[in-house]
Amino acid sequence: ARNRRFALELPDGKTEEFDLDGQGPARLASALRDRLKTLPQDTLYPWLSSLYSVAEVDEPSGPPPDMHPMSWPEARRFIGMGHAIAPHTRTHRILSQLSDAESHAEISDSAARMHEETGERSVVFAYPTGRLQDFGAREMSALGEQGICCAVSTDPRAVLAGDRIHALPRYSLPNTVGDFAQY
Repeated sequence: ARNRRFALELPDGKTEEFDLDGQGPARLASALRDRLKTLPQDTLYPWLSSLYSVAEVDEPSGPPPDMHPMSWPEARRFIGMGHAIAPHTRTHRILSQLSDAESHAEISDSAARMHEETGERSVVFAYPTGRLQDFGAREMSALGEQGICCAVSTDPRAVLAGDRIHALPRYSLPNTVGDFAQY
């Protein structure tokens, strides 16, 4: 960001002070991400333009190359190698923050699109963000309606007897190749 200190109005109308040099960009980004996850999802994407403008950052045309989602041809190739993929919603929004209709569509449309593109039907689902407050009984019911037998959260622990089948914990992959090799 060319602007290192600025005040910014968040989508909920509250103003936050940002000091990239004093607080550190990574720590600020993490705190901002966590805060934005608590706000209504339909306000976030339109709000991003104001962040880019105030921070004096060139608005990206898409995700960085190393963050691009897998393409459908890549997914089909991956499946052809013996791997499985699972639906993960259409737009990666936090399901618990959506209306009943939006939450249901995020789940059902992602399962339908995966089947349309790959010919495969998954019995597993991975919640976007996956924190326990990001989904609930409504989403678990919608998954059952789609024939999805289990779903994983991002609750970082081992599965225990009594865990809900549509809210299973899992460990995330490590962030570095060295840590991955060690695991």
